[in-house]
Amino acid sequence: MFAKRLLPLRLQALYKDTPLRRELDDFFGAGRTLGDPELRTLLLVVMHNTVTDSPWPLSNCTLAKYNRADRFLVAPPDRNLDIPLAPLVRASTAAPIYFKPQTLQVGSHTFLYQDGGVTPFNNPALLLVLMATLPEYGLGWPVGQDQLLVVSVGTGSAAAVHPELRRGKVTLAFNARNLPAVFMNGAAVSQDLLCRSFGRCRAGRPIDREFGARLDAPGLSGDNLFTYVRYDADLSDEALQAFGIQDPKRRKRVRKLDAVDEIPLLQDLGRSAAGSVDLDRHFAGFLDG
Repeated sequence: MFAKRLLPLRLQALYKDTPLRRELDDFFGAGRTLGDPELRTLLLVVMHNTVTDSPWPLSNCTLAKYNRADRFLVAPPDRNLDIPLAPLVRASTAAPIYFKPQTLQVGSHTFLYQDGGVTPFNNPALLLVLMATLPEYGLGWPVGQDQLLVVSVGTGSAAAVHPELRRGKVTLAFNARNLPAVFMNGAAVSQDLLCRSFGRCRAGRPIDREFGARLDAPGLSGDNLFTYVRYDADLSDEALQAFGIQDPKRRKRVRKLDAVDEIPLLQDLGRSAAGSVDLDRHFAGFLDG
């Protein structure tokens, strides 16, 4: 999927999107839509509408406002359920710099969409709780720590530390290079913090030294709205060194989105992170048997 574009075209995006689109079409089926009855689970896709500069969370709940059958009566019909699924997923993975935005037709409008990671919902766990429970979104599931289990799985994280940084080095180029990751990491952490404040957290690394991990603590109102677990591999320099990666350049490289050559190492890191998952304790009350 990471096939480099010709050098002049990399000003728009580093990689071609044809291989990615082909993979998604093969996996999901080119003709399948968000509302396809063969999808046997609820699905939430988070994107950024670059034209309107707004987060776009789309679900396949048939009772959601823009999914209902009466949208067929609108001219032209604009039900979200009729949007092709593969381009929708492609839009939600259109990471800026790496891939070009995805064009999607919604009713009479044509929009450009990018990865939902650039919205405040880079970690969409709390958004998923809202979609599942608020009546405005159509489901209206009951809340309670014995009713909802939210499992949030990150892709690995590490703060972008600059221990030798001096004020004169914080230039336009420095900010252009670093701020996107700063915003995305901040959004993920803030959503994680909110989930641990409203829900009962059973697993997760500490947020910081002041907040801690807040495991099994009561919610803000005294009651927990849901049970929550957060799994996210530690990709900090300290953690990677402890894993045996001593080369600082390799530690930096393995944290990149397009670290294709490091997939075997990333798989090892994933297996190591999975060792912290305790199904009996973390999922207690939500697994049959």
